[in-house]
Amino acid sequence: MFIRYADNFLAGHGVAWNSDGVKTYGTTSILYLAIVTMARSVLQNISAGALLTILSASLGLPAIAVLAYTCSRFAFSNPLRNSFILLFAILTAYFVISPAFLFHMASGMDTTLSLLCNAFLVFAVMGW
Repeated sequence: MFIRYADNFLAGHGVAWNSDGVKTYGTTSILYLAIVTMARSVLQNISAGALLTILSASLGLPAIAVLAYTCSRFAFSNPLRNSFILLFAILTAYFVISPAFLFHMASGMDTTLSLLCNAFLVFAVMGW
């Protein structure tokens, strides 16, 4: 879905499902559409499926890092405070064995971007 919207956008049809130019909004994330469109214009030699998988994975891994940093930054316990590397290793191991997370890392959809945005939101709220 995101590739079709990105291809139509790059062809000058705007955010349209069909190339007849009728503007439709059917994407679940404007931000992810922008990311896919930019990646599609830069990485033209990569297949659509591979591009979406790479994007999903490359947004899921920083989400784990943000979660680990948030936990280490705001931890009350001394052993966990400022232990980013340990928490990152634990969370990465946990998420890597999670079938649901692995599915979303390879799906090509915007769920890992949502996870990353929510991780930043948790960090911001904890900081506030």
